[in-house]
Amino acid sequence: MDVRTLRYYVGVVQNGSISRASEHLHITQPALSHALKDLEQELGQSLFTRGARAITLTQAGKFLYQRAMAILSLVEQTKQELSARELAGTVSIISGESPGNACLASVLTDFHRQFPQVRLNLIAGDEVDVRNCLQQGEADFGILFFSEGRGFDNFEHLLLPYADSWGLLTSDPELIARGRITATELRERPLICSRQIFSNEELSGWLGCPVSALNIQATYVLIYNALLLAQAGFADLLCFRNLYQAKGAEPLSFVEMSPALTVRCALVWPKAAHHSETAACLLDFLRQHLRCCSTENSAYKK
Repeated sequence: MDVRTLRYYVGVVQNGSISRASEHLHITQPALSHALKDLEQELGQSLFTRGARAITLTQAGKFLYQRAMAILSLVEQTKQELSARELAGTVSIISGESPGNACLASVLTDFHRQFPQVRLNLIAGDEVDVRNCLQQGEADFGILFFSEGRGFDNFEHLLLPYADSWGLLTSDPELIARGRITATELRERPLICSRQIFSNEELSGWLGCPVSALNIQATYVLIYNALLLAQAGFADLLCFRNLYQAKGAEPLSFVEMSPALTVRCALVWPKAAHHSETAACLLDFLRQHLRCCSTENSAYKK
């Protein structure tokens, strides 16, 4: 005896005949009749008598109907309780430090209010760390910056409503007065750069040469210590506009690249990832609440 057979039996009783029950249950009459005969043989009891147009329950049939209704009710209640159980677990997200994380932080806060038993594990790292961590399964999601037209290799992505632009933090009064710097000028200046810059194809395209051709005096993973070095006069700092603004950079000033090189922001995860129930729930929540733009949508924060 199994739940499916009990559903068949209840369906026959409630519909009054095998023919009507077969239509309601979407099963052929021969298959339904065979299932009922197997049930009677298993129980060793005749459950009903078959009339010309209807069936009549025996005493055993009436008893089984009551028990079957109770069993099926318990099955449904169990399903509901399991599906409504409180979501719990840990979701790991790796990203660099950026004001762009603010939009994500707001949605994560709403998610936590709805699912307070879910713990977030926030990991700090640059693009190299993000890619390695995701590929090794050490995080569920990561945040990457990218220029328009760039693909995501082996990652799925969800665009975030945020954008930034490359530029130079410098104390050079001439550059500050002009407010922009060209590729030729940038190649001539001593620089502090992110270590991930060496694999940045968009920047290489903007420069017109490999990034390794730049006069790089120091590299960094996260910007705070690099900013201190630039403020001490070590070299100019190549970074995103909004990233330095979040830290404060006096007496340095930000100079835009000319032409401008802008970047977008996206939540990413491996294409072959098998998310936990908690991570999958968070992803669905983010999709519903971020209302992220498509690549054609320009209404993102600048």
